Order: sequence, then structure tokens, then C-alpha cells
Amino acid sequence: MRRQVGLRVYAAARALAAEYGQEPTRNVTEVPGAAESRQWPTRASSGVLQTVQLFYRERVTGNVIQRYYNVKTQSGITRQEAIQQAIDANSSNAARYEQTLIGAVHTGTAQLIAEEAA
Repeated sequence: MRRQVGLRVYAAARALAAEYGQEPTRNVTEVPGAAESRQWPTRASSGVLQTVQLFYRERVTGNVIQRYYNVKTQSGITRQEAIQQAIDANSSNAARYEQTLIGAVHTGTAQLIAEEAA
């Protein structure tokens, strides 16, 4: 990896840590608990929404690209399962555009709370 690409990855990691606090370093084999989640009111949806951030490197240009992927379940899954679903869902797109996965991070969990409209 070229130094410039390494510095971009490092900058992205620092920004991630600053924005998401402890979430990127939590145990990936655990399901996020209520204390680690925030409530998100919706009109009709309920369940758990987990967000994963994927980092890819373009083979041709060397640019680092970020993608977000949301996993919605009824009761939540482990962070590792959410990360794996995100990687699997983006693998064909990455291959099509000649991108190499360089990292994936679970960035947050929201409890979807269905509320009636006022």
C-alpha cells in the first residue's frame, strides 16, 4: 500500500473514532444492548437498525471509498453478523468496479419505535 493511501485510511479511522466514540471498539461477537442503542421514532417500522461502514480501495486510482449499509432485524444480531451481511451485499458491486475491501466497522444501533402520527 502506498504511503498516501495509508494516510487516507488513518485519517478515516481517526474521523470514525471521533464521530462514533466507543462503538467501533466494542466486542463484535455481542448483540448491541439497549444502553448502546439510541431510540429512533418512526411512523410504522419497529425493530433494530444496525449501521455498518465499509471502506474500499479502488484498484485503478488508489482512492479510498466509504459506503454505509443498514441491517434491519426484529431483535438485533451480533455486530460481526451485521458486518458480514454488509460485506456480502456489497461484494458483487465491489468486484464490478474493481474495489478491494480494506475494512468494515459497526458504527451504530438504533431501536426503531413505531409512533402514531399526532
